[in-house]
Amino acid sequence: MLPTPARRSVRPLPVHWSATVTDFRSDPRADQLDHLLEEAQQADPEAAAGLYRQISALLDDFLRDFPQADELEDVRASMDYNLGNIHSARGELDQAEICYRRALPRQQQLVEQHPESAEYRNHLARCRFNLGNVCLSGKRNDEAAAHFFEAQELWAALIEADPLPAYRHDLARAHFNRAYVLTNPRECIHEYRQAQEIWENLLEEMPDWPEPWYDLGRSYFNLGITYQRRQSLDNAGKAFRRAVPAFEKLVTLRPDVPAFQQDLLHALDTVCQDYLRQRRVGEALATYLRATRWREQFATASSDDPRPWLALGQGHLQFIEDVLFHANRADDAGPLYRRAIMAWQKALAIRPDDETRHMLAVTWFDLGIRCWESQLWDEAEESYRRALALWEELSQRHPQDSRFARQLAATHNQLGLVYRDIGLFGPAERHLRQAIALRQEQAAAAPEDQAVATSLGGGLCNLGNVLLDRQEFEASRQHYEQSVVILETVLAQTGSRPLTESYLKNARAGLVEVERCVARGPLRLSIAASTLAPRPPGPPPRTSGPAETLYDQADQLRASGQDSAALEVVEQLLAADRRSAPGWYLRGLILGRFLDDKGEAFEPFDRERTEQAVESFTEALLIDPDFYEARLYKGIALRRLAEAAQTHLRALSDLATSKLGEELAREFLVPSWRYFRGCLGRAQEALERASQLRPDEPAPREELSRLEELSRG
Repeated sequence: MLPTPARRSVRPLPVHWSATVTDFRSDPRADQLDHLLEEAQQADPEAAAGLYRQISALLDDFLRDFPQADELEDVRASMDYNLGNIHSARGELDQAEICYRRALPRQQQLVEQHPESAEYRNHLARCRFNLGNVCLSGKRNDEAAAHFFEAQELWAALIEADPLPAYRHDLARAHFNRAYVLTNPRECIHEYRQAQEIWENLLEEMPDWPEPWYDLGRSYFNLGITYQRRQSLDNAGKAFRRAVPAFEKLVTLRPDVPAFQQDLLHALDTVCQDYLRQRRVGEALATYLRATRWREQFATASSDDPRPWLALGQGHLQFIEDVLFHANRADDAGPLYRRAIMAWQKALAIRPDDETRHMLAVTWFDLGIRCWESQLWDEAEESYRRALALWEELSQRHPQDSRFARQLAATHNQLGLVYRDIGLFGPAERHLRQAIALRQEQAAAAPEDQAVATSLGGGLCNLGNVLLDRQEFEASRQHYEQSVVILETVLAQTGSRPLTESYLKNARAGLVEVERCVARGPLRLSIAASTLAPRPPGPPPRTSGPAETLYDQADQLRASGQDSAALEVVEQLLAADRRSAPGWYLRGLILGRFLDDKGEAFEPFDRERTEQAVESFTEALLIDPDFYEARLYKGIALRRLAEAAQTHLRALSDLATSKLGEELAREFLVPSWRYFRGCLGRAQEALERASQLRPDEPAPREELSRLEELSRG
């Protein structure tokens, strides 16, 4: 980071003169000088420059007449000093240097004549400091170092007599700038350390002074760069880490300065890269998230600009790809996908844009894959369904953009895989058939596109797997055979392709499995499926007064046990507004038999109706993912499905073992086991999320305890 710049604020000018210039006050030109001085105090830099020149010319005249007026000499030097600052701010360094050098001998003479004057010595030190900066800008580092050293000496002497905070701060700045221009690394490090010690002591006394925090952060950052150049990388990392809290404090004190925000983010990014260099991925991720929280705060402050949010979303995806996947830390990607999703949503709220919608869908899709691979089936399903809705909308608006149709097919395929994993073979088949239909259309439109053909072959194989699970052997064989033909054709035309070869291997294995199953025949067993279960308690109605809305009408009917009538009313509500999260939630309560608040009666358990309740709760959560009650009751409904599935699985297991033997029984029970496992896992996800939404509510924790007992059984 650059050295401390010249002080460009003007030096205060006298309003009242001391007795040493009483003779001057009798001069008829005195009123003109007073007027110019007052005007210069209020002027902007451009106007002030002209005024300083007028004042300087007038002072030169008076000094010829009043050569002993030291205060006039000081004001004359101040004119040159202030003009130097103005030229320096404009980048007119030659003119700035002329002005500073013109001020120096006057200031030096005043110090020699008045050695007791702290003010004169302070003025001289500042002029030396600013002249050092001009030399530094001209790459005359040795001259700059000499001027910074002279300033250090002056301020150190002032501090001995009177350790004012301003003197100490300026002394530290002189050490900082001298460190910047020195070529000897040891001397450079020493100067940075001197500056840091002064600032740290100063900030213990004055912790809310922004400038020292800024300079302290820069000094540690520059010290880190110095260590890097010496290949002392561990020390460099420590210095960079020390810079971060200083910049964080600075930004807290001055949240209105974008440059300070950028310095903080630059320091955090540097620390993150240093951790990655050491392969300390966990600490790099923690630092990246620390920077992310600040970036989110800064982006929120830029309420009408989507670009910070777009940069955040892209940065998260890049970090996942370049760091987490490369380090085999895919399990850590979930939180970053969720933050990327929030960033895309924030950008869309400011400026709706279809490309951003596409990126949002891509991120939902990628999060779905991550959750599916981690067996977080509930979140995987919701993620894929959100991506699906976006790509359906985009493909309708942009039918010529093949990206959207291809992603739509891929999402249907992934949903099919999720539903197969949790034993919902009907939805699995439906989504896989939709994926195949879309890919067949794409293959017909682009017959030379081998990626589309490979995806079509893979989808046919996936559908063959589901049909085989359902013991539909002939249909399964047909889909495997179609898959094999397509994939073999692709390989014949393109040569080796790992993904195509993997799909082909699976399809051929599926054909072998079909023949084995046909040879042994279908496994058919049935048991009495009726199970009695206590009806669960439902929440009280939202209002007990007159029902003024369809929602309240349906809610009161539900709470009074009139579920059929309640369902009719809630269907009217949803017909009017399909985006009503409360409407879908209420529909889930009714279908799940969450009626009155007692829920004591035993009744036959209705699996199909409870699954519909889960679907209704899911619809509510797709609209409002933070809907606590929908999360809670979805978890309870899934827990009830898991209980019923476990009871059914136990009974079926005993029957299958006695009728088929242990080996065939295990094979026969796989679909039922998947369904039980899926209900159990999804219930846990829903209840844990509900607990996160309202940590103080006991209901989710109580339900999770019941779920733990169920999993042990």
